[in-house]
Amino acid sequence: MDQNYLLLFNAVTDTIEQLEGMKQRLILMQQEAEEIYISKTGGEIGIENDF
Repeated sequence: MDQNYLLLFNAVTDTIEQLEGMKQRLILMQQEAEEIYISKTGGEIGIENDF
């Protein structure tokens, strides 16, 4: 294989792995934020209207 192709392939693979890790971190942070919100509001979900 061409060395340039291998370099690009490895860079893309590394980037995909980093993005997947970031996605998992964002999911965990969303879940944590939801748990904090629920614990502060007692589970009541209100809809705010700014119209």
